[in-house]
Parts: sequence; C-alpha cells; structure tokens
Amino acid sequence: MRIRIETDDDTHDCEICGGSYAYGGMVFVDDVLVVDKPASAHCFNGSSYNEGELLVMALKKLGHEVVVDNHLFHVTCHDDDYHGPLDGD
Repeated sequence: MRIRIETDDDTHDCEICGGSYAYGGMVFVDDVLVVDKPASAHCFNGSSYNEGELLVMALKKLGHEVVVDNHLFHVTCHDDDYHGPLDGD
C-alpha cells in the first residue's frame, strides 16, 4: 500500500479582520483519492488541515482509528467525515 499526500495552501486578506492562512490537501491510497480537503482561508469558518491530520483522516476512511494517550487523534478543524455532523446539522 502506498499513501501519497499532495498539500496546498490558501491565503485571505481582509481590511477588517486582517490576513489568514490555511493548509489542506489530498490523500491518495494506491493512486485512489480517499481524502480531498482543500485549504480554505477566510475571515470566519475557514478550514485548515496539516499533513498529519490528512493522514489520520485517510486512515479512518480505511477503517483504522488513531489514538494518542487513550484519546481519539484530535483533528483541529471540524470535519463532518471525521467527527460526524455537528448537533443541529
């Protein structure tokens, strides 16, 4: 099995909020796309995922759970595929 991650980044400048920066990318397993989380920098509700988070999200899609110190790996930006929908969605 070969896992390949292609990263991207995004910037956003706002005269009121200032600048923001986001990371994202795609994860391929044996050249099949399994995670596609483009970087999205915004004033509010942007999404950013580092390489480790992208890898853990791909592993979950493959049926593997990553646990750190007896807690599910923490992906910092909410993602419905990884965390499940927020209450009220």
